[in-house]
Amino acid sequence: MTAMSASRPFVHLHLKSQFTLLGAVGSPKAIAAQAAQLGMTHLALTDEMNLFGAVEFSEACKKQGISPIVGAELIVAPGSRLDKNKARDNFRLVALVRNQEGYVALNHLVSEGYLSGRHYLPRIDREILEQHRDAISRGLILLSGDLRGQVPRLLSQDRFDEARDAAEWLRDLAGEGNFYLELMDLGWGGTSAGFEAGADQRRVNDQLRQLSADTGIPLVVSNNVHYPRQKDSFLHEVLLCLGMTNTLDDEFRFRFPSDQFYLKDSDAMYSLFEGDEQALANTTDIAGRCLFEFEFGNYRFPLYPHLEGRTPEQVLRQLSKEGLEQRLEIVRGREQEADWDELRASYEARLEEELEIIDSMGFSAYFLIVYDFINWAKERDIPVGPGRGSGAGSLVLYSLRITDIDPIPYKLLFERFLNPERVSMPDVDVDFCQDRRGEVIDYVNDAYGGATRVTQIITFGKMLAKGGLRDVGRVMGLGFGEVDRVAKLVPDKLGITLPEAIAQEPRLVKAMEEDPKVARLVDLATGLEGTTRHSSVHAAGVVIADDDLRSYCPLYKGAGDSDPSVTHFDMKWAEEIGLIKFDFLGLKTLTMVKNALDMAREAGRTEWDFFAFNNVPLDDEGVYELLARGDTLGVFQLESSGMRDLLRGLQPTRFEDIIAVAALYRPGPMGMGMHHTFVECKHGRQKVTYPHPSLKSVLSDTYGVIVFQEQVMQIAQIMGGYSLGEADLLRRAMGKKKEEEMVRQRVRFVAGAAENGVEEATANSVFDLMAEFAKYGFNKSHTAAYGLIAYQTAWLKRHLPAEFFAALLSIESSNTDKVLLYMDDARKHDIEVLPPDVNESALRFTVVGDKVRFGLTAVKGVGAAAIEAILEARASCGGFSTLDDFVGNIDVSRINKGVLEALVKCGAFDSMGYSRAALFPCVDRLLEAARQKARDRDSGQVGLFGAGKVGDAGRLNIPELSEWPERERLEKEKEALGLYITGHPMKAFAAEVETFATATTADLRELKVGDELRIAGVVGSMKVIVTKSKGERMAFVQFEDLLGSAELTVFPRTFAKVEHWLQTDEPLLVKAKLDEFSEDGGAKLLADDVQPLAEVRESQTRQICFELRADDGGVEQLAALRDLIERHPGDAPVRIRWRLPHSSEVLVALPTQWTLQPSQEMLEAAEAIFGRQVASFL
Repeated sequence: MTAMSASRPFVHLHLKSQFTLLGAVGSPKAIAAQAAQLGMTHLALTDEMNLFGAVEFSEACKKQGISPIVGAELIVAPGSRLDKNKARDNFRLVALVRNQEGYVALNHLVSEGYLSGRHYLPRIDREILEQHRDAISRGLILLSGDLRGQVPRLLSQDRFDEARDAAEWLRDLAGEGNFYLELMDLGWGGTSAGFEAGADQRRVNDQLRQLSADTGIPLVVSNNVHYPRQKDSFLHEVLLCLGMTNTLDDEFRFRFPSDQFYLKDSDAMYSLFEGDEQALANTTDIAGRCLFEFEFGNYRFPLYPHLEGRTPEQVLRQLSKEGLEQRLEIVRGREQEADWDELRASYEARLEEELEIIDSMGFSAYFLIVYDFINWAKERDIPVGPGRGSGAGSLVLYSLRITDIDPIPYKLLFERFLNPERVSMPDVDVDFCQDRRGEVIDYVNDAYGGATRVTQIITFGKMLAKGGLRDVGRVMGLGFGEVDRVAKLVPDKLGITLPEAIAQEPRLVKAMEEDPKVARLVDLATGLEGTTRHSSVHAAGVVIADDDLRSYCPLYKGAGDSDPSVTHFDMKWAEEIGLIKFDFLGLKTLTMVKNALDMAREAGRTEWDFFAFNNVPLDDEGVYELLARGDTLGVFQLESSGMRDLLRGLQPTRFEDIIAVAALYRPGPMGMGMHHTFVECKHGRQKVTYPHPSLKSVLSDTYGVIVFQEQVMQIAQIMGGYSLGEADLLRRAMGKKKEEEMVRQRVRFVAGAAENGVEEATANSVFDLMAEFAKYGFNKSHTAAYGLIAYQTAWLKRHLPAEFFAALLSIESSNTDKVLLYMDDARKHDIEVLPPDVNESALRFTVVGDKVRFGLTAVKGVGAAAIEAILEARASCGGFSTLDDFVGNIDVSRINKGVLEALVKCGAFDSMGYSRAALFPCVDRLLEAARQKARDRDSGQVGLFGAGKVGDAGRLNIPELSEWPERERLEKEKEALGLYITGHPMKAFAAEVETFATATTADLRELKVGDELRIAGVVGSMKVIVTKSKGERMAFVQFEDLLGSAELTVFPRTFAKVEHWLQTDEPLLVKAKLDEFSEDGGAKLLADDVQPLAEVRESQTRQICFELRADDGGVEQLAALRDLIERHPGDAPVRIRWRLPHSSEVLVALPTQWTLQPSQEMLEAAEAIFGRQVASFL
């Protein structure tokens, strides 16, 4: 290909990128690079009904010296956009932006397609086009489109008069000289397959030439580009199959007619269109008229609604000073031994300094808006987090009650948040109660102009390494197992690419060399890696604009009625064009803390409310004792196994330790051994050293270890003479490893250190140390704010354990594994978790006395209406003392047989005195009794229940039946709740689990992929499939133990050996390998062998040990133990470990003739003798 010459100018005006989702190949960057290689000076982007990539494309083109043209391919309904016509009846119309007015018009047109015209596809119609006629004529150029355009389609159908009318209407709409008839030659013939089957493009081109001659409407040449290079055409076919859920071997799949839809050079275009030189030249004329450029660097701050004639700067100053006065009351109470006048002056000076920086940078309006919606939330008792990110380092934010962590005592730096040396938007991320976050967004919507000024932000999912392999594998028709094995060869490293995986993983290379299908799979997935796959809504980002958002970008809306409208530009590009983004994050821990405090206050166990709790004393010894034990399951950010180990080693005694531990427990610092140094120095086992005496004030809190980014900045300030703003730039340069910048900064640092009397060698050494630790240092402001939440949750667990567990279980109620884990932890704290009860349960988990009661929402099949009916009936009659009360007061129209069966199975009627086995067959009878009572009530009769509260089991005919066998009772309980409460099939095998299993489901997160393990549990569910390649049976098993579940993959060879065990309900021991973690954190295991746990116990036990206490030594008990050994003879030697007072113990080995059989009967007999499980296996 040759560069475009001045004598043969050509500009591509009809081009799609990967933002025509699953319809085109090529990122804006790749397209711009290819265009530059071809010598192009201008290039348009016209993605299908969107501007998703417009800003990114413009920037990519400018970097290549190409003038970008913004546009879109509009989808126009044949009649009204409100009609439910078939998608193939819509036609296409290309719009190119000439100027700002045209850009705004295009934004409105595209937005309307999503907001009012979506039917399968987003569409506009003539009515919408007419509404914007003036702006279109002044700001857009329209092209007739490909064979799906209205004019070409009518011509292909020989409807020439209608085509002429349509063309003239479009010319009138666009204005003279702004509408062009589009010529293309892409290989469509009369037998072409695809979306215009049967159309002959060259014949249509001749008709377009004739139409142009008859009407004077000019022609233009385009190529409807869908991929940058001709060789990308097959990648495009793969992408189309993915979008249409076809496979490549499907003969009826959607396809393009040729491989010509690529970015051709001007010579190729001139060769195709000899004789159409004017149409070719018109491309450059159009390009020369498209002068629109995005505006960058101009922030579009919305107006704070309560200025009342003042400037934002004046209001911010007043609110900050008033807020500081309130905060100083807290400071004065906390710092009673300090020089108050001096301390107050330091706060006032810091506030003034921050306000001056905010004012000089023009960000006062931003701070006011954050203050406004947080203040609104707090006034309505909506939990707000104490801070997040570097904003916690601002005294202004603390004074405004935007944050709740005082930055001064913890040496948090404002310049880490807002640097006067580098003007960029502040970023105040705010955590809200997860349940009520939507209320705050609704308020912002109402207060700042509604949906056209306030909207959420779009985000895009991409085809990454593993996901791309699985996508392409489906298109190739490969079996799940075959593709899965290849995908799992990609290392578990965030952001890893397939070329990197090939370089790092020899097994992947080997698989490619041995199997051509694998090689092709990896090659195709590599070609599509990074392709935009789908759009979604950003989890937190909300844009608030100063004007109609469509002045800046189009609005997108998903197909669902409840889907929110979002920007067309993702967070990066929305901010680039000056839109102001605010992050509204939902943090369920805040919900948990508030719910726990509310329950405790109602019970009179605490006076703390949520916002006052931010001032809870941070020196509670009981809290630090809990942390030192590693008793932190459920404690915010401190509950992982590794973190608990670190806490046990650290033995924290002050809040600063909590701040540090979250920063230390990360791969980088741990890889350098920073956590060990910190722990050893804290306990005096290692001497605390400082790189230079002047740095002691910076590093003393962290025992000489550089833990935080702020410390790097302070070292630069103290030793190198930097301002804190300059020090932040140094920190950034070190973090990004910019070599040239690092050389320059080293010279500057050493020179500044020399002025402070520091020798060059020492200065260089400190600079190297800073550079090393800057890579791993953490934002202290963020970890201080989150450390406060960690401390608060630890305080709740220490002082209000029942409320803590009730609130914790409520927020995790949808995660069965976590519910099991926290229930087990609750029991360890002597907090019993009770099943649902119609007399005591509320919606969620609640505290009853010192116990936790399941909520009714946990019961499967019991919906909101039924729960409401139960709670209303209970309130109206003062509680159900009998079943008569229940059936006599319940609104039977809101319950059914399934509801009652679920309540019986989970034990919700246990308090009535009947067994579940007795009630379950009587559900129909209870339901009919309730209906009769309702009929009597409606007719004014007293009826069966009119005599008052009587225990009338006889009248209800409830039989006296003993309870279901334990296993049946537990299974039905699990059916109703998704888990076991009153027992577990594995409980009887605690000793076996302890001996033969090497991990529980709770331990799996701490293991590495590839680790081998043995895990004990039961089969929760199993899905058996037949492999495509060999027709063999394999299974996916949900495997459960006392603490959670894991997915077990059992491949054909293993499945053939162990299927009969997997079909039973027996506890099993599985030998497996950790395969991977799913996106939700669940573990996936590959099974190697499966055995019944009882069989393992009997075949592998080498010794039985009885753990006895001093009070177990009664004559009767010892005689019973001797009798037990005589009744269960076997081969296992017996030992007795006597645990005596004062932590001493005696180990007794019985004579060799006293051996035991490790059977279930023996274990049950031993438990009967001593009242607990005393036997263990070795």
